Amino acid sequence: PGLSLTFSVYADVELGGKYDLAVLYIEEGSSVVPVWTKAAVKTAAQWTPQTVDLKAYINKTVRLHWFFHVVDGEHNSGKGFFVDNVTLVAPCP
Repeated sequence: PGLSLTFSVYADVELGGKYDLAVLYIEEGSSVVPVWTKAAVKTAAQWTPQTVDLKAYINKTVRLHWFFHVVDGEHNSGKGFFVDNVTLVAPCP
């Protein structure tokens, strides 16, 4: 059995990993770890489903943090970065 987080992303931003950074962090106690980055998004300016495996966090208390930073002042005329339809998926016991 596993645990996963599903969500949709709309990224009308610069694709790739150098600019317009988007990261999902998971916080457990004093530890903050990136578990997803915008590099997983292959298509700009449309809603795309994403899935993150969270089985390492079963029976733990965590916080999720989405982070976005444009990094530079260029190519920032898109609509932006949006997250929707966030769902935690766990098997029935």
